[in-house]
Amino acid sequence: MALVVLTAWSSSAIGIWVSPSGNDANPGSQSKPMKTVQAALLKARELRNGNAASVKNGIQIILSEGEYFLKEPLVLGPEDSGTSESPTIIKASNKARVVISGGVPVTDWQQVEGRIYKASLNRDSKLRTLFVDGKRMRMAGTDEPVNGMGDWGKFVIEGNEPWAFGSGTAIDGIKFASKEIQLYKNPEDVELVQFNVWTEKILCAREIEQFGDTTVVKLQQPYGAIATSMAWAGKINYNKSFLIRNALELLDSPGEFYFDRKNHTLYYYSNGEDMTAATVIAPTSGGLVHIKGKSNAERVKNIRFEGITFSHDHWQLMEVAGSYGFAGIQSLGLAVKYIPGGNWHPSEYNSTDVPRGAIQVENAENIEFVRNCFEGISSAVAINLVNDVKNSRVEGNYFNDLLGNAVSVGFPQHYQVSEGKIKPLENETNLAVAPKPQQALSAAKGVNFLSGTKNSQVEAVISNDRSDQVPDNSRLQRYRAGVEGLCENILVANNYIRNVSLDFRQVEAITSFFVAGTRIEHNDIAGTPYGAITCGWWWGNAGIPASTVAKNNSISFNKAGDTHQVLDDGGIIYLLGEQPGTVVEGNYVFNGPRCIYPDDGSAYLTITRNVVGNASYKWMWLHLWTKRCHDIVARENYVKNNLLMDNGTNNIIDETYSFREDEWSEEALRIIDFAGIQPEYKDIVPKNEPERISIHPEGFKERDVFH
Repeated sequence: MALVVLTAWSSSAIGIWVSPSGNDANPGSQSKPMKTVQAALLKARELRNGNAASVKNGIQIILSEGEYFLKEPLVLGPEDSGTSESPTIIKASNKARVVISGGVPVTDWQQVEGRIYKASLNRDSKLRTLFVDGKRMRMAGTDEPVNGMGDWGKFVIEGNEPWAFGSGTAIDGIKFASKEIQLYKNPEDVELVQFNVWTEKILCAREIEQFGDTTVVKLQQPYGAIATSMAWAGKINYNKSFLIRNALELLDSPGEFYFDRKNHTLYYYSNGEDMTAATVIAPTSGGLVHIKGKSNAERVKNIRFEGITFSHDHWQLMEVAGSYGFAGIQSLGLAVKYIPGGNWHPSEYNSTDVPRGAIQVENAENIEFVRNCFEGISSAVAINLVNDVKNSRVEGNYFNDLLGNAVSVGFPQHYQVSEGKIKPLENETNLAVAPKPQQALSAAKGVNFLSGTKNSQVEAVISNDRSDQVPDNSRLQRYRAGVEGLCENILVANNYIRNVSLDFRQVEAITSFFVAGTRIEHNDIAGTPYGAITCGWWWGNAGIPASTVAKNNSISFNKAGDTHQVLDDGGIIYLLGEQPGTVVEGNYVFNGPRCIYPDDGSAYLTITRNVVGNASYKWMWLHLWTKRCHDIVARENYVKNNLLMDNGTNNIIDETYSFREDEWSEEALRIIDFAGIQPEYKDIVPKNEPERISIHPEGFKERDVFH
């Protein structure tokens, strides 16, 4: 893979200095620094638009020690681009602690009663996160989950809504016993949380009404309809338990908070802090950095962030037509369109989206995040390289205390990619324009998409599963032709990852979808509620041909374990779809079920020289559960228990060495030693394992309750 790496900053590069005590009217010298990163970026643009020769060795925006508070994300467009010889680098000054924070300090606390305090906070949106003296607090909620009593009401979908793939009806609410659920003062703030095997739902209320001894929580629509109409493990069990949270009436335990946005008042149940001296931060900026090019032909290029701590972004869940929620298909792929019957495959995953990241990168090339720290992140993903990102890297970063995951690469809608093939429509303001599914697949007749099937079988798939009942999804795609692009040649390496997916439980630490030439290597991951690493998308039983997009990926030399603390049915390393040229090599994985799991439809993988510490007799080191897992080679792997499943087709599994009753061999120990963070980045690993973080009450047993 030809990964392009930015050249190191030269001592003769132009420096623009920034300090929290500076002034944006200053020239940006070390003695007279600017105050904001935004002003420094504008100055860098001016320099590049002036005498290009003067910046031939690059521009360095140097941040002096301190906190830089953002009200909105830093936005970098093509006009901020450097060149390969003259990159733009935004970095901390030598050994300085630099924090880019999307939060605002909350002061002037007044005691309400006992340990409950209040303060004014000028905002109108829901507050889902609060930090007190650097520690993450939790929304006020029930100490134990509450059992539902079934669904309530109907919500009608006409089928012509921009968020719908057809007409139908969905449930409009959920019933509870009135003794369990009160008529909370601000019901539109309330959230209901439920887990189901490998998925998680966060449902937002719009109204709560009592009917005798039954209380109905009515859902925000249309997201409630989308979330409650999903198939498979996406389904909701209305009689199982729900966690209820974010109501003032539930503020009854230390460390809980509630924000009354109607009255702009924040309440906090003190955990013993002196609230006259405590540092309280409320996240407010919707993301921290947005690197956004205009098209495949006009990308943002040659930018590096280095040595910076990113914290305190705000995310209010997925939004559809003014309603909110978090309805997961799997991993970071969330449902955003109503589908009659709940089967998302015929839409070619255009019913699926991913959340906006704290760092969002689109239409970009040669972007680097090196040796940064991500702490106190509230978005569902910290760094999101989502569309048309090329030749970029995320390396040597420290991730801890994240509501979501660390890094995501690619996009589930990239089942097919129209990059550079169709001219964008003039004045296009809607979502992408692409062929109808029927048109796209009719052109594919006679092409052998499914390995081992004849062309006539492919035609049958098209005929049976791509019928006129499948709606036109052209107006529902997120990226139009000329803007849509595959993420390829990405390096995600040497990152230290702990305490991730604290709220968005179904998301692995590192995720990737339809990608090519992506290398996920030498990362150190532990303690995840679900899996550690996932690569690929599309299922073999989808009823649509295999995507030909993903290829030549590497998930290698990672150290990952102690996974699936909350959810089931995933893998420590999980793969999906046909990925020719993809290798899973030299990883050390331990303490998790289905340790290496190529799921339904996975093919053309080489799995070699991994060490698998599957100590339990129930934990399979390799899981190929269906005949649609095919053409996979697993060779020279070292395992504690040689437990595996191979119901696949044309797979080769040999030279597996078991050490159930023996110590690892020297070769296995060499693999273990080489896995994880490489020596040049060992300094990012803390001396002590970070303290485990939970946003649930002390003693709350998630697995015991929800399984």
